[in-house]
Amino acid sequence: MFIALFAACCLDIAVAGSYKELENDPTVLQDVTAYTVQKNEWRLGTGITYGLLDNTEISTRIIPLIAPLLVSNASVKVTAIQTPKLDVSLRSAILFRSIPPDIADLRIFAYPFAWKASWLMHRKFSLHFGSSLLKVRVDGDVAVDSLGEYLEPILGSNFDEELVNEIGSNINLVSIDLYLTQTQLAFDYRFNRRDSLVLTADTWLALNGTVIVGADVVEGEDTEVAAGLASRFKVPVKDGFRTTATVSWQWSWQRTHVRVGLPIPVSDAWLVAIPRAFSVYWLLGGSRGAPLTAAAMGNGEAP
Repeated sequence: MFIALFAACCLDIAVAGSYKELENDPTVLQDVTAYTVQKNEWRLGTGITYGLLDNTEISTRIIPLIAPLLVSNASVKVTAIQTPKLDVSLRSAILFRSIPPDIADLRIFAYPFAWKASWLMHRKFSLHFGSSLLKVRVDGDVAVDSLGEYLEPILGSNFDEELVNEIGSNINLVSIDLYLTQTQLAFDYRFNRRDSLVLTADTWLALNGTVIVGADVVEGEDTEVAAGLASRFKVPVKDGFRTTATVSWQWSWQRTHVRVGLPIPVSDAWLVAIPRAFSVYWLLGGSRGAPLTAAAMGNGEAP
């Protein structure tokens, strides 16, 4: 499959000709914007996305971990508001990760909900902004000081320090509900149809939750109850400590899209931004590839 996709990529680039001279298409950038794939269009890359409608897509993404630690996930994204200059989308997902008992005996459920707006400021550049709320439920037997590394593939950041400071390091976890809020910002400048500069910045703002530690099941004649210590906490995330930013160059041909860049070291968590800086994906099916008219681009004139 990968050989076939690579061959398709080479063919797409070879026959592109003066593709960069066609009208700009801001909608080929979907992962950091409010845009979705077109109806009946497929996006293949580190995940699989399918367009149910012109403004609705479903997807699953592949998280590069060893097999026993894979994250199962599914999401739906709807561009609820569509205007010539401003689009607003809503996205919801479910993620599940199970750690085998011989490693940590841990089960993690995550339910993100996000909104994002894409503002076509000019035919050559757009601003994208939004926020998300993430609920995470953790059940199992694991030391709190190692919980962050198991959550990191889902959260995109390691919160070991905050969790240890609030809960303690020598406590085995039984159940925890976490709520995290994040702001998301992106900007892309399109030099032409093929070449564009993409900047992104995601910042975690706060962490709060309820935790039960050292619990055990106490059995009665007709009931079972969990006995243990419970506490609630709310932690403002350190200023800048959980900001991840990237700067990348994107090449967009008719079907093949390649993004290459670098994370910006604005915080100690900059390494987790590397997957955002690199991307290769193909847009197959749909009607993509035809030059956009001025009407489709909101008249294509400077404001």
